[in-house]
Amino acid sequence: MVCDAGDSATLEAVRAHLQMRCEEIRLGLEFVERVADADVLIWFQGNRPTYNPVLNQHLAQGMRTEEVTVIPVVQRAGDDRKLPSAIQPSNALVLERLGRTPAARHAAIVDRILMAQVPKRVVGRVFLSYKRDDATAIAQQLCWAFQVQRYHVFLDEWSVGFGTKFQREIEWHMSDTDLVVLLVSPQSGLSHWILTEVGLASGPHIGVVGAIWPEVHEPRRRWTWRRHAVPEQTTGLANAVSDDLKVLLAQQDIERGGTRREDRLTDDAVERIIHTVFANRARAQRVRLESLIDDVHRRDETLHHDQPGVLVSKTARHRVFPFRPSPAMLHHDHRRASGVHTSWYYQEIWPGDPRAEALQWLASSVTEGDLVPLDVVPDDLAWLNHEEPV
Repeated sequence: MVCDAGDSATLEAVRAHLQMRCEEIRLGLEFVERVADADVLIWFQGNRPTYNPVLNQHLAQGMRTEEVTVIPVVQRAGDDRKLPSAIQPSNALVLERLGRTPAARHAAIVDRILMAQVPKRVVGRVFLSYKRDDATAIAQQLCWAFQVQRYHVFLDEWSVGFGTKFQREIEWHMSDTDLVVLLVSPQSGLSHWILTEVGLASGPHIGVVGAIWPEVHEPRRRWTWRRHAVPEQTTGLANAVSDDLKVLLAQQDIERGGTRREDRLTDDAVERIIHTVFANRARAQRVRLESLIDDVHRRDETLHHDQPGVLVSKTARHRVFPFRPSPAMLHHDHRRASGVHTSWYYQEIWPGDPRAEALQWLASSVTEGDLVPLDVVPDDLAWLNHEEPV
């Protein structure tokens, strides 16, 4: 980890935040001084251009072998021109775009660092679950804000193609998401699709971040929301979200529009939701990974842990992913296995999806390994006290 900016306060804050997150997810962490010894290099660029031929040579060598993940961090747009020439091709994080507060910026940087760890994922993914009558504009607002942070977002109005089956698209994208962002607006508990999405997330242990409207979590307002009572099903949704994943909205966080669909959130409220995702994405992913590892281990108790996400026996190697692996991930892992037969495991809500079957075919044809989608059994939704979807 290298800081060229001389910004010791930012460096130390990121170090402390990163150490705390790694302890939470039980991920080994060691800070090293030499570029050659690093798995991930965070480069904090200063105000003056950097010219160091020896360092630049080390950086170029590490990036050629793809052994070092380089994450440049610059103060503002245009400062990437000051980076060492070996790093300049890499898209830099711009601090002024990561959040308005130092805490939000540090959380964003740490989230990018953890994405580069095992299992490596370049782009985070979130699934927006909301009721259109209550929160259409807010869902679009959050979608845009996450995309600015280079997250892939599932938003039904924009992500489902015309003529495709809605249920299948939800299942496909849910199987590959890191976190669900649930907008618990007053009438959300009456949405058949929200209840379906929460149920699908519960089966494969996908974390759910809940942005909860004030009318839902403030008892004195619960029964008077624009002349509509807040149903018990909505209260059940809010109670189902873990306390550490709740973002409790206040009245001043919501800018009221002409209709409920046109309501918007303040910039501060949007940032709190994004910050909660940054702070919990890696932990939610680790919980899901450990659950899957336990499942694979129950299938063959002779397996033992080799490295994070990898189980081995005398004759086989098993790699577990907490999301759907891409062809590039499978190819990279196949090369690292050095000819050992590998089975890859992940959870697929509908293994019969033609896209999932194509991925299995590709894995077996190119690597001669086995891609095994584990079936997902969603939890019972009785706790929602849901009677009839609307």
